[in-house]
Amino acid sequence: MVQGIELNYNAEENPKIRAQIRSFRDLDHGWHYGEGRGATELAIEAALTIHSYFIKYGIREIEVFPDLDGGILVSGYHEKHTLEVFCNQDGHTDIIHETNDEVVHKKKDVMIDEIVEYLGGLSWRLKKLFDSFIANTIVRKSSDLRAWHSRIPQEIEEYQLSTRNVQKRVAGLNVNTYAVSISQNPQETLLSFGESLPPIYPKKPYLNTNRRILATSAT
Repeated sequence: MVQGIELNYNAEENPKIRAQIRSFRDLDHGWHYGEGRGATELAIEAALTIHSYFIKYGIREIEVFPDLDGGILVSGYHEKHTLEVFCNQDGHTDIIHETNDEVVHKKKDVMIDEIVEYLGGLSWRLKKLFDSFIANTIVRKSSDLRAWHSRIPQEIEEYQLSTRNVQKRVAGLNVNTYAVSISQNPQETLLSFGESLPPIYPKKPYLNTNRRILATSAT
């Protein structure tokens, strides 16, 4: 379904093209050497919709042409690709996709939803989605890294408070040596007081509930 297709392009629609599509309703009968009629409302609405989706899916070069029986042809060009969607007078559509002047896809009497789904699967569209995914991932990772670094001073302070609490608990002893074991999955790190902290700190430093305090009283 169309609802499941993500649209990443926010480019504005071309007002001149939209105005040109609407102007086809005002064509006189016999506008082409005695033949032809104005475009129907159903054809106009379909053409406006196709134009909108062309823009959203990365097609910037667009042309529109009236048909003799009240339909409208919407042509889009992207690099070596040409897409032509004929909007019939009854609102139904036909699609032709050419690559280097060779027809690679052609189907008549299709719903607009099906055309939108086809546009979403085009090779350049998939590449755009992939590039966008990579760029967004890099931005998110950079943002997370900056946020992590901003928490380091607070985490160091929490660590220092925790170690001071341990020191208070052993203050009544004449301590020669003691050590605190801090658990950090998947490894356990043994830190001794008075030593410099490692360059990378645990995300949430905490004292292991099974910590050992080794103390010996002077004799």
